[in-house]
Amino acid sequence: MAWPCARRSAPRRGSCWWRRHGEAVVRDGPFVMNTREEVEQARDDYRNRRNGFEMAAGWSSDYAATVAAH
Repeated sequence: MAWPCARRSAPRRGSCWWRRHGEAVVRDGPFVMNTREEVEQARDDYRNRRNGFEMAAGWSSDYAATVAAH
């Protein structure tokens, strides 16, 4: 996992410096995990609307219900 650290001199707008914590980091699109297999599983869950992603079977939102009521 990576955590933001102090900015260095004159960073580019919107950029941030990162420091690793000795763990593997695999990034692909919006998915950041520790292994390629975990990234692929997250992408598969997202595509198939499983495992906590919005619109997953049985997923509901208290906020969405209040917005729809108005």
